[in-house]
Amino acid sequence: MAEPVLNDLTVVVLAAGGGTRMKSKTPKMLHEIGGRSLVGHVLAAVRETSPRAVVTVVGHQRELVGPHVTDLMPESLLAVQEEQKGTG
Repeated sequence: MAEPVLNDLTVVVLAAGGGTRMKSKTPKMLHEIGGRSLVGHVLAAVRETSPRAVVTVVGHQRELVGPHVTDLMPESLLAVQEEQKGTG
């Protein structure tokens, strides 16, 4: 079996959740840990894989999460999940 070519990699980042258990008005993906948002940590790790494409799924408070993702990774395509049906 041939080794996968990283340039053929497409990454889908799931960032649509509401984070209701966090009891915060700030979207879960925008909470900061170690000077970087949660989604920022994910996108930094994704960038290390040199993917061909990145799609970030946004939903809950997408008007805040979407622009943040675009600021961090302008090449990421945003996909909207209209209805979030719970964990995973």
